Parts: sequence; C-alpha cells; structure tokens
Amino acid sequence: MSATRTLVELARDPTLNELLVVQIIDGALRDGHSSRAELLACLSRFPGERYVARARRLVNRSREGVDSPPETTIRLILEDEDIHVEPGLEICDDDGLVLARADLGIRRYLLWGEYDGFDPHSKKPVFRGDRVGDRWLHRRGWHTMRFVDIDLQRPDRIRAEWRQAIADAPLRIAALDPRRSPEIAVAQQMLGVGPAAA
Repeated sequence: MSATRTLVELARDPTLNELLVVQIIDGALRDGHSSRAELLACLSRFPGERYVARARRLVNRSREGVDSPPETTIRLILEDEDIHVEPGLEICDDDGLVLARADLGIRRYLLWGEYDGFDPHSKKPVFRGDRVGDRWLHRRGWHTMRFVDIDLQRPDRIRAEWRQAIADAPLRIAALDPRRSPEIAVAQQMLGVGPAAA
C-alpha cells in the first residue's frame, strides 16, 4: 500500500489510540510522505465503509508544520477546549526569510509556545540559543511559554495557562510601542488596541 493508504487504514482502525494516530499523520505530513489533500482524496474513495468517519475526523485534526509527537499532544489538548494555535508559526523579514519559528502559537495575541525535550534542549548551544531567542522575542512583543514532559500529564494546567495568556494579551499588546516590531503593529490592528489601531 502507499503511505497515504496506510495512514488512512491506521486512522480507520478503532483499536488504535486517536492521539497516536494523529501524531503519526502529523509526522508523515512533516516528512512529506503524504498531504492532507491526498489523505482526504483517498478517504473519498471509501464512502460508507466502516470507520471512514473516524478516519476523516482524525485526518482533519492533523496539521502540517508539527515537528514532534509532544507538539501534537499540546495542540490537541488546546483544541479540545477550542483554543486554536498555529503549528510552526514563523516570523519572517520583508524578503520572506524566516527569522524564527515556534512550535505553536497565536499570532494575533503574540503568544509563542515551545515544547522543550530534555535531551536536545539541555545541550549547551541549544540551551543558550533558547535564552537568547526568548529575549529577542520579548523585545518584539511576544509572550513565550515553554512546556516540558511533565506538563503533558497536566492538560488542565496547559489550557489554563493559554487561556490566561489570551485574556492578558489585549492589555499587554495595547501597552507596547508598535515601532518595536511589525508583529506588534499588526496585532494591535487585529485587536483594535493601541496606537496602531487608531
């Protein structure tokens, strides 16, 4: 079977954990083994067959731009409470060069989320880069939230942190000088706050 058909059959299997299936699909999308369009096209060839509705729901929950299973877990924890984040959120310069990339975030609220696995993020260059990067993001108006393995066991706390950050965002963003970054100016316009919205 093709990679696309294999993913569809995994998604149709009711004995497999739904989170695991979405993590697998996210990984396949990241690695270019399939696309959501190909998966949905494959599913359309099996109308009325058993568990196709389940498979379609899981494919619809998958996203491109997700780099690891824990990122999928956090995203789904948030989506289950109607908190929608953008996987692989990027800051680009005027020429389209990527300056920074988040694991997930919400652009309009200038929220930047990262999942830090211990092994890669405890290495000195990555550890240093994380701190320098966080300061750079702060100067541009972003609120950074870093999550680790133990957070995945406390989904209610993850949701509460994001809800609080969303609630705090309008006042925080309104108080920022839009000259600090293009993202601040855009967020102020989107939220209708601050001098950029006038």
